[in-house]
Amino acid sequence: MRESERRLNELKNGDAAVGTPWGQASELRERRLYPGGGTPPQEVARNQRERLFGAAVAVASEKGFEAMTVADILSLSGVSRSAFYKHFADKSDCLTAAAAELLAPAQRLLEPAADGRPRDPREVFEGFFELLAAEPAAARVCFVELHAVGAAGEEVADRAFEAMAEGVERMLAGTPDGGRWTPELIRALLGGVRLLVHSRLSRGEEDALVKLAPDLWEWIASVVGPPEPLEAPRRQRTLPGPRFEGYTPAERIARAVATVVADKGYPEMTTDDIAGEAAISLSTFYANFSDKRDATLAALEMSGAQVMALAVPAARRAGNWEEGARALYEAICAYFAAEPAMARLALVGVYAAGPRAHGRRDRVIGSLGEMLAPAFAERPRVPAVAAEAIGATVYGLLREQVRRGGPESLGSAVPLATYVTLVGFVGPARAAAVANGRGQRPGPS
Repeated sequence: MRESERRLNELKNGDAAVGTPWGQASELRERRLYPGGGTPPQEVARNQRERLFGAAVAVASEKGFEAMTVADILSLSGVSRSAFYKHFADKSDCLTAAAAELLAPAQRLLEPAADGRPRDPREVFEGFFELLAAEPAAARVCFVELHAVGAAGEEVADRAFEAMAEGVERMLAGTPDGGRWTPELIRALLGGVRLLVHSRLSRGEEDALVKLAPDLWEWIASVVGPPEPLEAPRRQRTLPGPRFEGYTPAERIARAVATVVADKGYPEMTTDDIAGEAAISLSTFYANFSDKRDATLAALEMSGAQVMALAVPAARRAGNWEEGARALYEAICAYFAAEPAMARLALVGVYAAGPRAHGRRDRVIGSLGEMLAPAFAERPRVPAVAAEAIGATVYGLLREQVRRGGPESLGSAVPLATYVTLVGFVGPARAAAVANGRGQRPGPS
C-alpha cells in the first residue's frame, strides 16, 4: 500500500487523530444528513459543505495539497462525487473556501472586548498562538498549504493578512502604546510572524509556537518606530557582469526551474516546461532529477549558496557588525536584482514547493540569524528567538518587495530591513542612523 493510501485509511479509521473545526476526520461520514424526512435541502447542503471542508483540511494537512485528490476528500467525507461538484469546481476551490472560513476566528481576536474596551495586544498575540496550537490542521492549511494551491490560495491568504494588519492597526490605535509602531512597521512585523509560523508549521512544531510567544512578543515590543524617516537608496545597486548560465545539465536545469517558476508559478510548472526552457530532452532531465520538486530543491540550493557566498564576505568587510547587517542586505538585494528569476523562485515560488524546499529557505534565514552573534554577545538579555524573528521579518520584507515592485526594486527594502535588525540591540537612534547609511561609529573625542 502506498504511503498516501495508508495515511488516508488512518484518517478514516481514527488511527490518525486529526481534528478540524467541523469535527474529527474519522467521524465526518457519520455526520451525514439524508435528504427527505423533513430535513430542509439547505440543511443537507450545509452539512455536505462542512463535511467536505473538514475532509479537505484533514487530508491537506496530512498529505499536502499537491498530493491530495478529490477522491481523497470524497472518501473521508462520505459525500458523493456529484454532490461535491454541485458545491465546488475542484479541490482548489474546496480548500480555499474552507480556509476562508477558518481565518475568521483569528480575526475575531482583534475585536474589542464585550465591554467595548480594546484588548491588550500581548494577550491577543499569545491568544493567536494558542489558537494555532489548538487547531494544528487548520493552521497548517491556512499558513502552509494555501500557498501550494496557487494564485487562488495566495489571494485568500493575502486578503486575510491585510484584514489582520488593519485589525491590528485599529486595536493598537486604542492603546496607550499604539504610537510605538508605524503602519509600515506593523506590516513588516506581521509578515515576519507569518513566515515564522509558516516555517514552524511546515516542520510540525506548532506546540513550540505557544512556548515561543512570550519571548517573541518581548522582541516585537522592542522594535519601536524609527525617530527619523528611513531613506530608500537613490540608486539600486546590481552586480556587474554576464549572468551565469550553468556549465552542466544539472545547472542549466536549475536555471530553467527558476525561469519557469517566475513565469507561471511552481504549482503550474511541469517537467516538460523545465526541459523546454533548458533546451534538453526529458531523458536528460530524468538522468539528473527525479521530478520537478527535486529540480527545484537543486535550484534553491544553488541560489542559496551563491547569495550567501556574496553576502557574507560583504558583511565581514564592514566596519562593525551593525554596518555589516546593512552590507549583508545590500549584497543579497544586489544579487537578486541581477538574478530576477532566482529572486522570484527563492523569495516567492518556494512557498508552494513543499517542506523540503521550505527547509532550504529556512537554512538561509538561519544564516542571517547566525550573523547576529556579536549583537547577542553585546546584548545577552535579548531573547534568543529574536534571531529567528529578525531573519523571518527580513525575508518577508524582501518577498513582499518582489511581489509589489519586482526584484529590481529590492534595494528599497534595505533601510527598513536594517532598522528592524538593529533596533532591539542598539536602540532606535543608532539603528536609524545605520539604516540611513550613517553607520560609522564616532571615534574617541
